[in-house]
Amino acid sequence: MAKQETRGRKALPENKRKPPQATVKINSIILPFVIQLKGSLKKGSLSPDILQNLFNVLNGKSIANNASLKQVQKYDDEHRKAVSLESETRLLKSEIRSLEARYEQLKHKEHDCQVLIKTGARCTKPAKLKASWQGIELNVCTQHFKTVSNQQKNN
Repeated sequence: MAKQETRGRKALPENKRKPPQATVKINSIILPFVIQLKGSLKKGSLSPDILQNLFNVLNGKSIANNASLKQVQKYDDEHRKAVSLESETRLLKSEIRSLEARYEQLKHKEHDCQVLIKTGARCTKPAKLKASWQGIELNVCTQHFKTVSNQQKNN
């Protein structure tokens, strides 16, 4: 009597056997895509429309939805407008700061002595008095008040 083969797994009965599966070798570049696709198939999250769109892309056909394309273009337009408005506000804020600085300079000059010294520049001392010189009222410091008063008397 011949000895029965006992190595390996016991064979399943004919009615419980699965059909043979095809083994496919895939390139390592597309392996992550295949793994994700297989996971989505197991979860049932792939609809026939999505699969058809995938095949269209693989075959080189365009699947661009006009509605989604219009939404993307609208979003891009709005984003472009927002960016230009932001740059415009930064520009205006910068102008405001420069105008405020200029205003402070002019305001300070109004309170400085208005007499020209020998070098041709204005006196930088704060004006505390007002003097009349040839019919014009000037803000003058205490030092130049005497000079302007004496010149007015001499004329």
